Amino acid sequence: FSVGWADEEIIIPWTLYCFYGDKRILKKNYTKMVALVERRSKTAVNHIYIEKGNNPWGDDGINQWGDHVAPEKTSGDIFCSIFHYYSVKLVCKVAEILGETWDAEKYAKLLPEITAAFNEKYLNPQKNAYGTGNQASQLLPLYLGIPQADSRTSVADTLAMDIVNRGCHLT
Repeated sequence: FSVGWADEEIIIPWTLYCFYGDKRILKKNYTKMVALVERRSKTAVNHIYIEKGNNPWGDDGINQWGDHVAPEKTSGDIFCSIFHYYSVKLVCKVAEILGETWDAEKYAKLLPEITAAFNEKYLNPQKNAYGTGNQASQLLPLYLGIPQADSRTSVADTLAMDIVNRGCHLT
């Protein structure tokens, strides 16, 4: 499965746990969760995970992951790296909850490395924007807390201005 779809192995059990507080769903899926983030971590280059060849929209570097009617396309490479970060973040939380201390520490150390690599690769400090500058490329890093403290406000301001400049429309 491609990025996003494969992540359901992590996101759905996590969401169910958040709603019901039952650790059994986390325990039952933990091995699969770890396997996914480990596979991606091993194939990531400098902590940037880009999936080619398994993309339902083509390998042109621009994908429409779930926003197939969006007026502006979002880079599939950004989506791949975002999902890698998000999955590692969730598996870190799951490991803490399940008492898997070694894994929790390992993934807690990996998160800032992914964050730094993501910011270095995708953040344009002159434009205060990630990737192509479209709204999804700004919203996802902001939602996940990827921008460093010194750039978070400027990235959010860039996003807000883009929304205002489009007559309060989303892209």
